[in-house]
Amino acid sequence: NENKVIVITVDGKEYEKIFMKDIIEERHIHIDLSKGKFIDININKDGVYVNDVVCPDRLCVKTGTINKAGQSIVCLPNKVQIYIEGSGKTDVDSVSY
Repeated sequence: NENKVIVITVDGKEYEKIFMKDIIEERHIHIDLSKGKFIDININKDGVYVNDVVCPDRLCVKTGTINKAGQSIVCLPNKVQIYIEGSGKTDVDSVSY
């Protein structure tokens, strides 16, 4: 967690950056979007996840918790992206030949 940063963007613009090393207790971020829509994001020492959102498919909620550099959560209908920046060794998901 030393070098990891959680970045939240809304409509392509940076909304907030949170250093994972600074997370002590659970944090809730509520973002009001246009036309009565919103997204609720929870951040804790285990990672970040979307708790609730107003959108048709709710895939961002189904993504679950992310906590490794390079992982992301995207809500296309609301143009919200949450991703983790940082250095460090990443696990291999699969290998193709």
